[in-house]
Amino acid sequence: MLSPVLLYASVPALGRGARLGVSTPGDLENPFKGPMLLDEIRIRVTWPATGNNPGVALATLLQGNFKLGTTPLTKGDVPIDLLGTVINEGRDAAMFGNTTGEPRSYYQWRLPKPLFIGQNESVMPEFYLPLETNTPAGGLAGVEVMYACRPLPPGTLPTRIFMPWVAAYRTLAAATSTGKDLVNPWRENLVVQRFMGRTPSAYSSPGDAASGNFLVPGQASGVSVMRMHSSSGHQIVRTKMPFGSVFNVNDRSWPVGSILPPRGYYIISVDGSCAISMVGYREIVPSA
Repeated sequence: MLSPVLLYASVPALGRGARLGVSTPGDLENPFKGPMLLDEIRIRVTWPATGNNPGVALATLLQGNFKLGTTPLTKGDVPIDLLGTVINEGRDAAMFGNTTGEPRSYYQWRLPKPLFIGQNESVMPEFYLPLETNTPAGGLAGVEVMYACRPLPPGTLPTRIFMPWVAAYRTLAAATSTGKDLVNPWRENLVVQRFMGRTPSAYSSPGDAASGNFLVPGQASGVSVMRMHSSSGHQIVRTKMPFGSVFNVNDRSWPVGSILPPRGYYIISVDGSCAISMVGYREIVPSA
């Protein structure tokens, strides 16, 4: 049985408009004398201790991109809360190591299939905090990244590699995405595991969203998904629906398990500020 291992690195602080990688990249490199499997990526964000649940209210601000060597795993910068499901948002307890009272948010990107990482390879993240109106004046207190991995015997060669892919669309007003947003740019089919949807919500706790009416600052009513269809013309969301009815109010996800062909894409129309992602993987057969 393969013994698991956790790799850990952090960005101590991230100012407004800043873009930074982890302070010690070597801590995320493959530490074994052979390849390993990456099962999941965990992210913990420490927000400034101001306002009501800022980890919730600023949910879609912090963005990140991940690469395996030079191969991108995300389409540029993706809001980190659109990579995977929410574990704990804007709240914390001593059992999680919080002794300062600063709100923290936890996110888990469990990869659809374990990612094969060679002996001399690594997945490196980079984080970006946009310079926007709602961005905290003092930036972020810190970002932490954890990789859950398993070593493989030296010399192990994969017959298939399952390469994760996340593409996102973010808008600050009513808008419609384009064919360059939620797209599969690869030569292989993309297995879409789920869609995820977030709004910069104005409610003070996650429980307030139980109605599915995700209120946002400056809007009199909750955001709605107006239409959604694929590049092949298939209607996915046919009529106007509340945002919280499309994306589960607990983990903000919509599991689908669909296939998106090469160069295929999804188009979505919304009537307010929100961010939506497509999370999946493509299968690669290594060359001999």
